[in-house]
Amino acid sequence: MDKLEIQERILKGENLHTEFKESLSDNETLAKSIVCFANTDGGQLIIGISNS
Repeated sequence: MDKLEIQERILKGENLHTEFKESLSDNETLAKSIVCFANTDGGQLIIGISNS
């Protein structure tokens, strides 16, 4: 995934296949997101972006 693709995903916002995390400080929440993606069709977790 290149810079342009990441920017496009950010502009589209979160959905079933894209989730934003502001930081890596909450390991439990991060682990839950990864497990959810692993148990479905997968997705992208973008770190450093606020959910709002």
